[in-house]
Amino acid sequence: MSALLERLRREARSRPRRLLLAEAGDERVVGAAAKLARDGLAAVGVVGPRAELQATARRAGVGLGGVEAIESADASAIERTAAALRAARGERLGGADLERHARDPLFQAAARV
Repeated sequence: MSALLERLRREARSRPRRLLLAEAGDERVVGAAAKLARDGLAAVGVVGPRAELQATARRAGVGLGGVEAIESADASAIERTAAALRAARGERLGGADLERHARDPLFQAAARV
């Protein structure tokens, strides 16, 4: 590994940042989340259906130790996202669009950072 990459890894380990990913069904994303958590480079969470995340981790052959699983169907997660969307978009987003976006793991992840 190059000296630059090693320096970046040391800095990341010394000040791990929070990283939320929203692709619970993508083996590459789940694998990367597991590696980042295992290496201590970031505090990683994956937003999505917990069962899908666990199945994807099994398919990818990775453990989820250190990866926070954030259930996207949780009522409090949906309400938190809806509140953030209302605050950001006001009346421009309502009804069915607000509900659909509030249930979307990508919007839920964005509402948490």
